[in-house]
Amino acid sequence: MSGRRLENPADMGNAAPHLNGESEYPSGLRLALIFTSLVLAVFLVALDATIIATAIPTITSEFNSLLDVSWYNSVFLLTNSAFQLPFGRAYALLNTKWTYMASIVIFEIGSVVCGTAPNSIALIIGRAIQGTGGAGIFGGAFIITAEAVPLARRAVFTASLGGAFGIASVIGPLLGGVFTTNVTWRWCFYINLPLGGLVLAAVFFCLSNLKSKDPNRFKDKSRLQIANKFDPVGTALLLPSIICLLLALQWGVQYSWSSSRVIATFVVFGVTIIAWVVVQLRAGEEATLPWKVVSQRTVACAALYGLFAGSAFALIVYYLPLWFQTILANTPQQSGIHQLPTILSLVLFSLAAGGLVVKFGRYVPFFYLGTLSLSVGSGLLSTLKPSASIGEWIGFQIIFAAGVGLSLEQTNIAVQTVLAEKDIPAGTSLMVFARSLGGALAVGIGQTVFEQRLRGLLRSGVPELGTEVVNQLVSGSGATDLVRNVQMAVGGNQGIVKTVIGLYNTALTNSFYVAVAFSALTILPCLGIEWRSVKKENKNEELRDEEKASQENGESEEDHVRDEV
Repeated sequence: MSGRRLENPADMGNAAPHLNGESEYPSGLRLALIFTSLVLAVFLVALDATIIATAIPTITSEFNSLLDVSWYNSVFLLTNSAFQLPFGRAYALLNTKWTYMASIVIFEIGSVVCGTAPNSIALIIGRAIQGTGGAGIFGGAFIITAEAVPLARRAVFTASLGGAFGIASVIGPLLGGVFTTNVTWRWCFYINLPLGGLVLAAVFFCLSNLKSKDPNRFKDKSRLQIANKFDPVGTALLLPSIICLLLALQWGVQYSWSSSRVIATFVVFGVTIIAWVVVQLRAGEEATLPWKVVSQRTVACAALYGLFAGSAFALIVYYLPLWFQTILANTPQQSGIHQLPTILSLVLFSLAAGGLVVKFGRYVPFFYLGTLSLSVGSGLLSTLKPSASIGEWIGFQIIFAAGVGLSLEQTNIAVQTVLAEKDIPAGTSLMVFARSLGGALAVGIGQTVFEQRLRGLLRSGVPELGTEVVNQLVSGSGATDLVRNVQMAVGGNQGIVKTVIGLYNTALTNSFYVAVAFSALTILPCLGIEWRSVKKENKNEELRDEEKASQENGESEEDHVRDEV
């Protein structure tokens, strides 16, 4: 195809010889193995974000660790979000293959620690390690796709990665329930070991000869100068900044938004994020997130779109199972089955959008279609009632998930279309970071809306429950315990039980309003995304590569003549 450099898989920095200025993207069986391993890796990381949900009651009973319950999932999200941008910098500088393999190894180590954890602290540490490795795996999958697949055909591949993420997010609690009930909760983590091993082997044998990095980027550099290329000061500011933000969002729900710990973490976040921005502006090309990348119009707007759409998706995926389990009295397994419309719709519309982008070259229309479908779907989901028919909750899921499938993965395509090759790792990592940050924001806001609304409804609608029982129902009851706890509190009065379920439904669907708001906000960044064609950009890319290869070959011939003389 076009002139591209080959990269020695065993070399952390130097490119292999340029073979006549030509090389090709991987194809056939090799491409199939590479991409299958990427899909499986993304699936495992997304699965681990939700699989523990149904296992938590069993874990807390075994470790007698009820006070640690919120950390089992939040610490995974903390490290996963915080390390997205630093890993993007690593992919920009180091050999892609070895960086990705290191991410997998870190994730696998975390899985071993979790699976063999003798106590709650060990489990929390393991989850933090998993989240760190997961950051490199998830962002790296999109970066590798950009290196392995030409832009004109890339949309279908990124859509598949998005589909794997969506499927895993929905079936995670179902699979966690199956393991916990039939084997042991530790298999929620053991499952990563054989599958992760397969991914590691496929990456080791197949992921080579992709695009090279600049062979002179570390030439004549001291160790300190090389270290500075990884922006250690920026990373040292970014990590605590993101961790404090996410902690503040979690603690604001768990305690009070006016509590000293929440205010303190917000203050630390504000100070460190401002300092980080200053460092990034001064670092220029050596920044973790160069200003020229984040200030590019399409990149900035695509990041906002990913933030808003990711927020809406995370909130619905988090609260819809609660609706099934509480309002329809589903088991966790039944709840997972009833979310199949979300899975199928997301995957089918994601692949369809990717195929149409490949065929026609235009991706911007799918942002607008996604906004429409997200807004309508989330709005319809907010109207669910205990008497909702099967057709309603299936249809509403299909409409909402279609919006996610149509638009969310287009953010990566848009960014990779407008950025130079060397800036793609930073831009892609920003997209993944925005999506994960949006999920944390939405769930925190949604939880606040839900708890405050439910507390107010119960106090005014069922005053005979009393303040103590209301507080227990709001903060202390799991979805499957609600009816039992209400019956115990009111002596089996079915009228009151029915009333409480109705009020719970109102509070739960009110939290969907947050998803409606985020969905509607996606229209704003749509207006700023440039109308480009992946087909046109791909042709320009090939011409640039051929011109570069020709120049390099010419320089090599001149050097050879001079040497002979």
